[in-house]
Amino acid sequence: MDSVQHEHLFGDQHQQRCDETSVRNLFERYANDPLDSQPDRIGPHGVARLLRDLSLDAEDRRVLVLASKMEAQVMCEFSLPEWLKGMQTLRADSLNSLRAQLDELDQGLFKSIEFKIIEWSGPHSAWKGDR
Repeated sequence: MDSVQHEHLFGDQHQQRCDETSVRNLFERYANDPLDSQPDRIGPHGVARLLRDLSLDAEDRRVLVLASKMEAQVMCEFSLPEWLKGMQTLRADSLNSLRAQLDELDQGLFKSIEFKIIEWSGPHSAWKGDR
């Protein structure tokens, strides 16, 4: 796919602009690992390097957030279209901005879960018998 096909992802006036060249260069840094069998993708070994560079353990919930935002169709793999769309959704075009966005989403997720726990354990909870 050429950059014209993805221009709408990187030029939206209502979102922070991402530098498509930087996003593509980041993809190329992790794609086509010789140990992965799929060409033109970030495969399992590339994902492992990406997670290491992001200082994320494979079991960290932020990895699931990343896969979700990339709309990954295959576990431990990202295609270029998935990567381009996901990075724009995350408003990230570098490892630092990607890490920051994942941290922010993780905090939001944690606060949402924490709120639900408080909501369900409050004085008017449906779980009154559990207290």
